[in-house]
Amino acid sequence: MKTLIGKTYYYPNFISKEEQTTIFSWALRNEDSLIPNPSGPFRTRGLFSSIEEPLTLLDEIKQRIIDIENLKDKTFEPFRGDFVSIQRNGAKVPPHVDHNPKDDSLYSRRYNVFISLPEKGGLPIYDGELLEIQERCLLKVDSGLITHSTNVIEGDTPRVILSYGFAIKK
Repeated sequence: MKTLIGKTYYYPNFISKEEQTTIFSWALRNEDSLIPNPSGPFRTRGLFSSIEEPLTLLDEIKQRIIDIENLKDKTFEPFRGDFVSIQRNGAKVPPHVDHNPKDDSLYSRRYNVFISLPEKGGLPIYDGELLEIQERCLLKVDSGLITHSTNVIEGDTPRVILSYGFAIKK
């Protein structure tokens, strides 16, 4: 069920516990193939397509997003693609707005699936408001319009997310 939070919404329990475990294990097994994120330490990411070990579940989740959000006629976001991100103790995402497509009638939107959250921190900050979300949820982020970031990650459990991008009409 869609749940309003701040200036956006999320779907709690978007993935099952079994899917969460599968994706978490896959992400950590492939962490060495991810690239350092240039906007901060203790952060890595990688396009699904660049990871040698395929996981068909990632495509199934994308299709669920397309179906639940009625995105069948939307273009996929061209700049960042679909990726996995692993962030460890001390990491944070600085405030930013994503690049938008060259077509001025479109903007970038991301759908983030939260696979794991650290013991403390790692929560999204959206338009200046801290969003208290849970693992396994799907969060809509109008990343090309709204400033977004996270608070600092503290703990041994990494923050692992899947991020799916779309180009949406303004």
